[in-house]
Amino acid sequence: MNRRTMKIWRICMLLPMVLMFSVYTFAQDFQFKLSLAEESYKDGNYPESINRYKSIIDSGFSSGELYYNLGNAYFKNRDIKSSILYYERAARLLPRDENVIFNLELARSYTTDKISELNPFFLKVWIQYFRDLLSEKAWGIVNIISLFITLGGMLVFLLSGWSDLQRWSMFIALIALFMFFSSLSLGILQKQNITRTDEAILFSPSVMVKSSPDEGGSNLFILHEGTKVKIMDQLGDWREIRLGDGNKGWIRITDLEII
Repeated sequence: MNRRTMKIWRICMLLPMVLMFSVYTFAQDFQFKLSLAEESYKDGNYPESINRYKSIIDSGFSSGELYYNLGNAYFKNRDIKSSILYYERAARLLPRDENVIFNLELARSYTTDKISELNPFFLKVWIQYFRDLLSEKAWGIVNIISLFITLGGMLVFLLSGWSDLQRWSMFIALIALFMFFSSLSLGILQKQNITRTDEAILFSPSVMVKSSPDEGGSNLFILHEGTKVKIMDQLGDWREIRLGDGNKGWIRITDLEII
């Protein structure tokens, strides 16, 4: 073995070790920062806890639990609009977490605007219900498992000479195939829901909603900080927003924080 080959071999041997060390260092650094943020929260130093949680997010790490903890810190610091923002972000990743749902509703109760939600179409409700049964990663796991079961059932059907076994294997394969496409679709919907940018929280203390995207538009109604809106359209730095009760209007993007 020549010198160059030896050098390449050593690099190949060292690369996994360097990668493992980097991952370990990152995990240790994250855990250290997280413990500092939690300690600040327990000590009642909520501004410091907020800064530490945000530094973790700014470093590229995010999770439903992290957003939830940051929402709690903001709520304790009496910044209701920011707590709602991070509870909403946590709810997308943890759609069935009772603590997230309860704290989000609690924070909303402190807002000025009480919006009555219109009843959504029942089919949309059902789709959202099944979508939120599992996380995006969990749907991915179900998708992979169902694919293997489908392939296994088809293989047994093709190789088996026993008619009863063939019938059962085909039956199982068809069910697994249905689960494959269902989990694939629900996983895609979950991914789209997590990454969507058409929902926002009003961050300005109060805003006059306009009938058109300009200051000369008619005044329609006033909204206050913490209110959740859906973005329907955009023109320059103006956004057409819709409330849960169906009311629409235009406000500036600078008044909003995208969920």
